[in-house]
Amino acid sequence: MSDQSNFKDEDIREHLRQTRSKRVNVDHDRARLMRELKVLAEQGREEEFEAKLIDAGIVRNSKQWRDAKFAFQAFRQSR
Repeated sequence: MSDQSNFKDEDIREHLRQTRSKRVNVDHDRARLMRELKVLAEQGREEEFEAKLIDAGIVRNSKQWRDAKFAFQAFRQSR
């Protein structure tokens, strides 16, 4: 016994299209953020680097924050 779906095929296709689009945008936004952070680290602009992390929703002193600050220091030492 199978239940009849309340969703139309077109609704399902539209949902899949929107989900794929959102995923692409997230990947694009993340890549852009990483490029911007790298440039700020290379230039030694720590305050702007931290502001960019906060804008991205990374909480101060979280694991992501510490990892980003470690990367910042690594870029600074490589110069």
